[in-house]
Amino acid sequence: MRELKSVGPTESENARQVETDVQQIAAGYTETPIPPKPLRQLGRRIACAVDQTGIQLAVATRLLRNSRLIDVRKVYFPSRLEGLEERSSFASQTIEEYVRRHGGRRCHVTTLIGGPETVFRIFPMPNLPDDTLRNAVTFEAKKQIPFPIQDCQYDFRQVYRIGADGRAGVKIGLIAATKRAIDESIEPFVSAGLTVESVYHAHDVLGQLLADLPDFGHENLYTLVNVQRYRTEISYYRGANLEFHHLCSLGSSFLANRSDITVFEYFAESLAGEIQNSLDYYTGQYSGQFTSRIYIYGDLAYTDELIELMHDHYGYEFRRFPAAKLKRFKTSNRVSPDTLPVCLPVIAACLNRAKLADLLPDQLALTQQLRRVNQYGMAVLVLLAAVLGLGWLAAKSQITTSQKQLEAATIQVESLKTTKLYDTYDLLKQDIATGQMYLQMTNPGTSYFGLEMKELSRVTPSSIRLLSFELNPDNPEKNFMLHGMAVSAAIPPEVIVAEYIEALLASPLFDQVKIANYSKRQGPQGFELAFTLTLKGAA
Repeated sequence: MRELKSVGPTESENARQVETDVQQIAAGYTETPIPPKPLRQLGRRIACAVDQTGIQLAVATRLLRNSRLIDVRKVYFPSRLEGLEERSSFASQTIEEYVRRHGGRRCHVTTLIGGPETVFRIFPMPNLPDDTLRNAVTFEAKKQIPFPIQDCQYDFRQVYRIGADGRAGVKIGLIAATKRAIDESIEPFVSAGLTVESVYHAHDVLGQLLADLPDFGHENLYTLVNVQRYRTEISYYRGANLEFHHLCSLGSSFLANRSDITVFEYFAESLAGEIQNSLDYYTGQYSGQFTSRIYIYGDLAYTDELIELMHDHYGYEFRRFPAAKLKRFKTSNRVSPDTLPVCLPVIAACLNRAKLADLLPDQLALTQQLRRVNQYGMAVLVLLAAVLGLGWLAAKSQITTSQKQLEAATIQVESLKTTKLYDTYDLLKQDIATGQMYLQMTNPGTSYFGLEMKELSRVTPSSIRLLSFELNPDNPEKNFMLHGMAVSAAIPPEVIVAEYIEALLASPLFDQVKIANYSKRQGPQGFELAFTLTLKGAA
């Protein structure tokens, strides 16, 4: 009987791992997981996956950071169905009924895709801006994807941040699928009149569920095996990131209607060989170490005999995926614990909290964006209407209060008019009005005389002495006459008087300044010039 080769704890593998670690350290190689961006999606989420035997369905609700698994089930295809069209019609009816029962008024719908028409690749890229990185990945995708690029839908995300020899870069996780396979996965929803919001790769979204395991670690290695009717899917994870997955043609149909233990042993040996082949490739290409624990999920999780047979004979710990021990979410009472490992991919999809590579066709993605913008716009309009409504109610309430206060004041005034106090007030008001009228009549007119005196003090220099200032209100053109004397020993007094006249003309209070007469004589301090000026002052 064939045994799996141990690639974890043996001395040769430990030596090889040490040698690899030394080489990486010598090269300065570092590799750090990049957590995906959070998926901000609240409310009910329904996930669906159509496989070879039936339809996996799950619904969960999310409020802030709390998630609750409401229902999980797998509806198997009846044996009477023949052909793809009948199965697609049955799947459409089943999904429509399920969404009608559990979807509520508004739910987010996700479908999963897998199988031979999908591909996953991981490769390094230098640090580049987002637009340049997308162009570089598009160029690299043409070499990595084994299908014609025009017939594929692909997406990617950054999974590791790497560095070596002082150079930094990232590792890209690329997921692609043929458009035909995507259309087949979406067709049941289209027939049911439902809108799909995202299309995830089943193995990629399954990795996010590993973070809820009790013993989860970002550097821990996990192996998951799903035996379907006509194929087996083997996937390898480091932390929550998918690193490699393998498909083989060995399926559970080999065991149909056979209960002989020899057949089970032969099937187990064949499955062990496929696991060993994929394990050799994975450890050689991606990691020099491997965990001895292998988780089983899918329909094979119902078969305890086969799990125990492989666990007892092949040196590795085959175990049913412990879905009941997952953290960070609660389950409804109607969810059977035995159903959880069977429908693991859809559980991971409806509980997913990360933005993953999405294979939704471009046209549907654009429709979703427009729908999201319309929803946000509607929410903003509703919020604006609510704010305006509250403002209108507040303003109306304030106006009503003011009107009531005015009415109360009017009533008080009317009641006051009938009292003796109001008669006294009326007499006082008449007396005050009479006094104000008298004050207005006796109030003297505005005079600029004080301003003119201050202005003369300001512009008159020390060499001029003013003798008198006469006011003649009867002559408005020459209403002022100024008598003074200019004394100077060095400068002719005529110059001083001329400058004084210019200063008076420059003032806004005086105009038409002229010399009426003057006389000059010799004094003890120099020449003395007596003068008389006529001028027009401000009214």
